[in-house]
Order: sequence, then structure tokens, then C-alpha cells
Amino acid sequence: MLVATGTERFLQLRVPRKYLLGWAIGGLVIALLALVGVLSSIAESFAHEQLIDRVAANRSALVLGAWRSLAFVLFVLGLWFALTRGKLSSKAAALILVALTAVDLWTVEHVYWMFMPPAKVIYASDATVEALRKEPQPARVFAFQIRPTQQRDVFLTGDALMTHRIRLTQGYHGNEIGRYATLIGENSDPNQLFNPNVLQLTNTQYFLTNIPQLPFNQGTTLMNGPVLNASGDSVYLIRLTKPNPYSWVTPVAVKAPDDQVLATILNPRFELTRAALFDTSANVAVAQGVQSLPPPLTIQTAVRHYEPGKVQIDLSAPAPQGSSLVVSENYYPGWVATVDGKPARIGRADYTMIGVELPAGARTIELNFTTHTYEKGKVITWVAIVLGFLMLGAGVWRDRRRLA
Repeated sequence: MLVATGTERFLQLRVPRKYLLGWAIGGLVIALLALVGVLSSIAESFAHEQLIDRVAANRSALVLGAWRSLAFVLFVLGLWFALTRGKLSSKAAALILVALTAVDLWTVEHVYWMFMPPAKVIYASDATVEALRKEPQPARVFAFQIRPTQQRDVFLTGDALMTHRIRLTQGYHGNEIGRYATLIGENSDPNQLFNPNVLQLTNTQYFLTNIPQLPFNQGTTLMNGPVLNASGDSVYLIRLTKPNPYSWVTPVAVKAPDDQVLATILNPRFELTRAALFDTSANVAVAQGVQSLPPPLTIQTAVRHYEPGKVQIDLSAPAPQGSSLVVSENYYPGWVATVDGKPARIGRADYTMIGVELPAGARTIELNFTTHTYEKGKVITWVAIVLGFLMLGAGVWRDRRRLA
């Protein structure tokens, strides 16, 4: 909008000559400072000693860039003089101004353009991906690289699997919920991901790597491989022998502060299926005065329907009184739960996961994500769009009436 307003003022000759001359003089001063090395000296004074050589190597590019900027300022100044003296029509001046802007932007931005094959080629499917897509229950994949590769493998160190709707243990883009990043040791200990409890909490059922046998003690079975992926590397899909389901039912629920919960779930000796550890602020009923944890339940869970923001889970047997369902999905305000069609209480469990309080006899749980702030923001956005079109129409109507 600012560019449009400025262009309109320029074409209507409402931009003062002193303003344009001031820009030209300023551009000339900057170009001269770059030419005599003042700008490079300033950069060297602020640069870290390890970067001084780079500043010196960039000196010629800095000089060229300063004179390039001055050239475009002078072009616009010349266009203004031609327009004021009647040498050009407003329409021709507008077209030339658009062309100058495009060329100015291209001289800078063309160095950032990278041409590569389309996503359907870079992220092309393979036998490993197809095997994972056929998995009947939700599962996360821990993809990591052990053997060096000639180039970056987007399946082992990127988010290629996400494009195939395959959930990754490490998250997708670095913007994961902070609690989840803490759980997997993203900012502290990368080896924390290999903690058996972390693998269970994250619903990790597969390793994807580029060697057939892992150099650590972890119960695994080679599913397929070697498979040549779209990045040109041979990869192996390895399944964990320990089942790490998407959800499980615990016989008891307790509340504890975050630091105690995190320390407990990271302790491999703690059995996650014996208790759901809720946040102290969770609005759920918990057992009081628990001295020892009961043994795990034999109830199995099965996901009947799964899509982002909506999950349906069935239990193999009625839930006992005081039990809870823990779901390997990040808790966030907006998740709501129903049990057998009736509203159920929900809260953060096991530091970052979803926990649902189960009444006696519960068999079916449904989770849905909705947020009032999103709905309100959507309404505000549509109102703003409608008002924008109304203002645009009013402006056109006013201009036509003025010219009539």
C-alpha cells in the first residue's frame, strides 16, 4: 500500500523535487563512501575477528552495490524530470517505473534463486515409504543418518517423510511445542531420544537409517532394505520389537510438578503404563495417598479413525474406575474429549501428552481439536477482507464521480 501510494503521488507530480534530489545526493554520498573504503572500514570495526577476511573479500561487491543503488535513484530522478517536462505520459512513466523496480529487485534477488527438480521428484516415494503408509495404526518414525552421504538426504535429516503424511519422532520443522522438544532432548541431549520411555511416549515404532544394523543395544528387526530413496541413498527400515502404541490405559492417575514428572518419565525403570502423571493444574480426578503403583492393565487400545485434529480410540475391554487414557499427542489448549459420546475431562499428562480421565466402563474415546481464538481470528480476517473491498469500491466510485 505504501508503494502504491508513493507511486500515485509520483505520477501526479506531487513528490517535491527537493525530496528526489535529497535521495540522489544521499545515494551519491553512500557510493563515494563505499568507493574510498569507509563503509568497509565501518564493517570491519563491528565484525568479529574471524569474519574480517570475509568483509575484505566483500569490499568490491559493497562498492558495486552502492553504485548500483545510486544508478536506480538517478534513473527515477531522470524519469521525474521527463514526466514534469511533458516528455512522457503518465502511463508510459508508470510502465517504466514498474520495469525499473523489477530490474532493481532482480539485480539483488537473482542470487537467491535456486532451480531444482519439483517436490514430486525430490520427495518421491519408495518401498520404505509405501510400507510405512500401509501401517494400520498411527506410528512415528525416528529417521537419522549414521553413515556419511555425498549430499543431504531429506529422508534421513529432513522432513521428506512428512510430505507422505508419515509422523516423525523429531518433529517436522523446528517449531515443535517446547515441552516436546525438551522431552526428546532437542536442546540438551540428542541421545535422550533413544531412552525406551521416550520412544514409547512418542509412539516411535520404526528407525529409518542408512546402515542395516544399529551400533547400540535396542531390540529391533530389519523390515526392509536396502532401498534406494529419492536422495540417492540406500536406507533400511528397522522396527522396534517393543510395541510403542499410540495410546494406552493406566490403572491410576496422580498429579505432580513438571520437574518431578519429567525426571520420572525419563527414568527407564518407570513403567509408563502403570500411572498417568498429570500436570498439577489438570482438571481431572486423581488417586490420593498412592503408596505403590498397581500393575499395568491388560486393556489394549486401537485407533479406529485418525486425522489431524480428530482421533477415535476403542478399548478392548471396559475401563475400570480411576483409570486414564494417555495419548501420544501433544496436549494443547483446544483439545476436547468425549467418552462414549459424553464430555470427558482432559489434561496434560506425562509432561506433554494428552491425558483423558476415564469413567468406569468406558469403551470409546474421541478427541477433537478446536480453538476459539482461531475461529475469532477467521471472522476478523473475513471482516477485514470485506471492508477492504468496500473501501476499494468506495475509492473507485469517488474517483469516477470526481471526473464526471
